[in-house]
Amino acid sequence: MAAVDCLLDGSGLKASSINSETALATGGLDAFYTVLDRAPEVEDPRLSTLLGYWRGKRGQRSLPAFRDIDPIDIPGLLSYLWIHDYDPETDRFRCRLMGESVRSAYDMKVTGLDVEEIVTKAAYPVVAARYRAVVTMPAVAHGVGRIYGHTIGRVGLGERLYLPLADDEGRARMIIGATIYRVAVDRPADAGPRGETPLDTLTPVDLV
Repeated sequence: MAAVDCLLDGSGLKASSINSETALATGGLDAFYTVLDRAPEVEDPRLSTLLGYWRGKRGQRSLPAFRDIDPIDIPGLLSYLWIHDYDPETDRFRCRLMGESVRSAYDMKVTGLDVEEIVTKAAYPVVAARYRAVVTMPAVAHGVGRIYGHTIGRVGLGERLYLPLADDEGRARMIIGATIYRVAVDRPADAGPRGETPLDTLTPVDLV
């Protein structure tokens, strides 16, 4: 299966959920994900460490469980880690943990808040769709380049990795991720002519 650009339906973005404000914030209605048939090409060695840790903890299972994860095992990542809980009944995501380097990008305390409360109204449908895809496929998501500009209004350069975690019954109910980020002084050189956010990739977990 070759990599394909697809608009996720059901588990991801739906065109009907993206209004003109969201389109403006994200560079247009072409907010696609690239679904890969291979593991993501992670650039930052800290994120590579997280991916390796996640793989090691899952063993022969599809996903590692939240109870298997101890952030103390990966001390070099503590400042960049974040964990969100997913409630399938309400289809909502809540911030359980956020390392200081990531939290400092926000102007509020975010632990315990719904994700909708910590990103802009325009960005929320896209952010929620990305998270939903991670827990419903389930999949590993990866992004590199221009980040945060459409969620908190402060453009930065960086790389992110999103990894699903299971509850004790093996159901994907959390996301552990890490964000490596720095504020961009100028418009990122790797952005498109309109300054679009580069497309994130999704890899089904059985291919990672």
